[in-house]
Amino acid sequence: MEDEVYQQSQQGLDLLYKSIITLLKANPNGLTNTEVTRKLGLQSEYNGKKENYLSYSLLGNLMKKNIVEKFKTNERAKNSYYILTFIQ
Repeated sequence: MEDEVYQQSQQGLDLLYKSIITLLKANPNGLTNTEVTRKLGLQSEYNGKKENYLSYSLLGNLMKKNIVEKFKTNERAKNSYYILTFIQ
């Protein structure tokens, strides 16, 4: 039972990663975490505060795998943008 549940969760994660990669392929100039969150319907909140940690964590994992790169348009930019490092 636990193995089956684990496999299901990994399949779900794989689908989320593929969705983010597909979304970033369609937006070569990059997207912010908020834009990724909205476009994929992954908004989350805690006590009425927007958090969006799920998408932030997924993007972080894709950065660790060198699939996604994070950049700012300049030092004073409020938002960071995520782009694909390479097309899979």
